[in-house]
Amino acid sequence: MEKRVAIFIFFLFVFNALSVFFIPIVHSGAVPSPTISFTEPTDVYIETNISHLVVNVSVTNGSNPVSTFIDWNKSLVAYYNFEEVGASTISDNSTHSYTGTYTGGIGDYDVIPSPRGFGMHFNGTSDYINCGLAGSEHYTEMTIEAWIMMSSTTPSGWRTALHRNDGTTVGSSVFFIGLESGTHNIVATIGAGSTGPTYTSGRTGVPAVPGVWYHVVNSWDGTTARVYINGTEMVSYALTSTNFVSKPGAVTMLGTSYSASGYSFHGGVDEVRIWNRSLSHDEINASHNSTVKNYLNRNFTDLENGNRSYYAHAINDGGGEATTGTQYVNVTLPYVDDWKPFSRVDNITTYEQNSAPITITATANDTGEGVKNVTLYYRHSIDNLTWAGGESNWWNTDWDYRKLITIDSSQITDTLTNFPILVHTDGDTSLLDNALANGSDITFIDWDDNTTQFNHEIESYYTGTLNAWVNITTLYHNKDKKLWMYYGNTSSLPQENVFGTWDGDFSQVLHLNETDIDNGIGDIKDSSNRFINATTKNMQTDEYKNNGQRRRCRELLSRKGR
Repeated sequence: MEKRVAIFIFFLFVFNALSVFFIPIVHSGAVPSPTISFTEPTDVYIETNISHLVVNVSVTNGSNPVSTFIDWNKSLVAYYNFEEVGASTISDNSTHSYTGTYTGGIGDYDVIPSPRGFGMHFNGTSDYINCGLAGSEHYTEMTIEAWIMMSSTTPSGWRTALHRNDGTTVGSSVFFIGLESGTHNIVATIGAGSTGPTYTSGRTGVPAVPGVWYHVVNSWDGTTARVYINGTEMVSYALTSTNFVSKPGAVTMLGTSYSASGYSFHGGVDEVRIWNRSLSHDEINASHNSTVKNYLNRNFTDLENGNRSYYAHAINDGGGEATTGTQYVNVTLPYVDDWKPFSRVDNITTYEQNSAPITITATANDTGEGVKNVTLYYRHSIDNLTWAGGESNWWNTDWDYRKLITIDSSQITDTLTNFPILVHTDGDTSLLDNALANGSDITFIDWDDNTTQFNHEIESYYTGTLNAWVNITTLYHNKDKKLWMYYGNTSSLPQENVFGTWDGDFSQVLHLNETDIDNGIGDIKDSSNRFINATTKNMQTDEYKNNGQRRRCRELLSRKGR
C-alpha cells in the first residue's frame, strides 16, 4: 500500500466532452497531523452499571479544516478515505475489512486532492470500485456519508457516487449518494427499495457545481431519515425499520451501480463512510469540519448488558490523520424487579376520627413474591371530601422522600419561560441520610400535575448540601410556583439532564467550580449544549479556589440578547 504524503498546491482542470484531466504540481513532504484526545466528562470505565456513556473528544488542527468521528462499538461498517491506496485495491479503514477492488481502468494514479487530503476520480464511463458486502446487514438505523465533486455536467443522467443495489436502477436502491438526472441536484437516499420512500425521497434541490466539493450525509434513526449538505439539514422523510429492505444479493459500488451497467459518476469521491447507527447533528457537523468547535460530544444511551469499545479519529485537509487509543467498557445493569402488586389494601378500621392521636390499622395481601413494602397515605379532612389516593398523590413510589419548594411570585416582575432557578440546601440531614451519595436520585416534579419532571443540573452535592439548577417551564409574577423535590431511591438511574436545563438561548454556562485547574484546553466546563469549554492560563488550583462552593466565583451565564 502506498501512503500519500505529497501535498497538491496547484492543479489544472482541462475539460472536454468526454473527460477531465488533472495535472498536478506536487510539493513533497510530511503531512502534519491533527491532535485528538478524550477529555472530561468522557466516562472511561472498566466496569459500569449505568445504561449510558458520555464520550467527549477534543481535536486541534490550528485554523485548518478537520473531520472528526467516534467509532462506537464498531458501528463504522465501512470507511474509504483514499489516503492509502494500492495498485488494484482500496483499503477499508474500518474494523470490518471490506476491501474495494478497482475495475475499468481506475487505479492509484486517479487519486486527486480533496477537502480531506486525497480522493478518487471516476471518469464517468468505465471507472468504478466494487466494495462487495459493505453495508449488507438489515439495519434498524443507518448513516451514509461522502465528499463528492462533479467534474462535468456530462453525462446528464442519474449518477451514483455510492450505490448499493441488486439491479441497475436507483429506484430500488438499498442506499445511494449521487446526482439527479438533468438537474444534477444532490440526492442521498436510504431505503429506496422499501415499501415506504422512493428513490426521490432524498432529493435536496441543491444543484452540484462543477469542481466544487460537497459533504453529503443521510442519517436514519429508525423513524426519520435526514439529509445534510455541509452540515446543514436539507430534507427529511419517514422510514421505518420494517420498510427497510437490505437485499442480501446486492453489491456496494463506488462510482457506478450494480454490475457497472449504468449511473456512472463523473467526478471525485472521498471520505466514504457507512454506519449501522444514526449520527447526531453534532456528529455530522464534526464530520464536516470540527475546527468550528474543536470538540465532539456524544451521549450513548439505552445501553444493554455487554462489552463495548470505542475510539475517535480525525483527518485534516492535508490528509494528516490521528486516532485515539481504543477504550473498553463492560455494562452490567442492576436487576430491577418491576413486579407490581395486584391486590388492594383493605380492612382499614378507622373511617371517622374526631380526636387525636389517629390510629389506622390496615392489611395488604399479594400472591406474588418479593413484596417490598406497603405504604399507607392518609389525609385529615371533613366528611363529603374526596380523598387523594396514595398512588395519585405521589409521583413515583420508588422514591421514598420529597420536599415542597415554593417560589414566591412577589420576587418575579414578569412572566418567565424556561427559566433556571437555583435550589440550595445547606447540610440538610434528610438529604444526607436518604439521598444517594452523589445526589443522582434527586429530581424535581411540578406540584400542579405531580407528573411533569423538570430538567435540572446538579452543580454540586455533598453531605446534604445541594446546589441544583432547575429549569421551570413557566414562572408567573402573580402566582406562586410550587414543585416537589423527590429523593431517596437507592436503585435510581441519574435523573439530571444538564443540556435540557439550559436552552438554546444560552451561549455559555460556566459554573467555575472545578477543583483541578491545570491550564489545559477546556478545563473549565460549559454546561450549555454548545460545549464551549473555557481554558485557564497562568492559574494554580489554590488561586482559583475559595472557601465555600458558591463563593468560588460568580456564575457566568451568557445568554443571547441579555
